[in-house]
Amino acid sequence: MRRICSVIQTAVPAAIATTTYNIPVFGLKGHIFVYLRAFTRHIRLYSPMRRNAALELAVAPHVRPDGSLQFPYDQPIPFELVGRIARSQAAQALS
Repeated sequence: MRRICSVIQTAVPAAIATTTYNIPVFGLKGHIFVYLRAFTRHIRLYSPMRRNAALELAVAPHVRPDGSLQFPYDQPIPFELVGRIARSQAAQALS
């Protein structure tokens, strides 16, 4: 979880990290663009993908029915992809 938070902060240096309902969140100018949850076997990233077909295709293997992205601990976490998601979602939050 710490590494994912670090990746998000590096990808979007202006992002403000805080917690809401004991859930780590990242926001910009009052707009939250990523929520994270740690579970026993995986991490979930809540950040709806919109208006970015290439990114939607890249995250497809990780998408859950509720639209969240699931990264199991027993598989390599795609940190580069997490950074791409953060940058894209931050840009959308500001638009």
